[in-house]
Amino acid sequence: QHSSLGFGLYPNPTHGQVTLDYQLAESQAQGQVYLRDLTGRMQWVRNLSGNEGRMVMDISDLAKGVYVLEVRLDGRVEHTERLIVQ
Repeated sequence: QHSSLGFGLYPNPTHGQVTLDYQLAESQAQGQVYLRDLTGRMQWVRNLSGNEGRMVMDISDLAKGVYVLEVRLDGRVEHTERLIVQ
C-alpha cells in the first residue's frame, strides 16, 4: 500500500539539523532510517516508531557533501532521498 506511505525531509540543503516527517501504512509500524555518504559508508541508523511521527536528527558533525537517506520497512527500501549538508 504505497499510497499510504509519506515522507518529508527538510530543510534540504541543511547544515545543523534535519527533520523527517513520516507516515507509514497501518501494518508497518516499525522501520529504520539509514544515512550513508556517496561511497556507501554508513553514517548512522535510527529506528522509526509508530505509524506517523517526526524525527529530528542532528547532522552538525557530518562533513559537507551529499548523503543518501534511506527508509526501510521490513527490510525493504521504501524511500530514498539525497540530503545535502552545507
